[in-house]
Amino acid sequence: MIDPKRPDLVRLEYITVNPELSRGWRTLRVVETPEQCLPLLAQNHARDPGLAGPLGALRCVAYRKDGEMIEVLQTRRIAAPAG
Repeated sequence: MIDPKRPDLVRLEYITVNPELSRGWRTLRVVETPEQCLPLLAQNHARDPGLAGPLGALRCVAYRKDGEMIEVLQTRRIAAPAG
């Protein structure tokens, strides 16, 4: 029997500080397991060329291969730079 909670893929998603730059969550990376995604939450992605603006939050989300979301595994809010 297939475990209904076992994802086919896990996405590291982000949202920007300014929602006008990026409406909703966007995919930054795709990995195979939650164990591969969760450590990515602690990394600095500020210089990633795929970003559409300053990071507001990151999250790991489990999906089925048909694109159906299973669950949000963990979310990390990024502190806004002092300025």
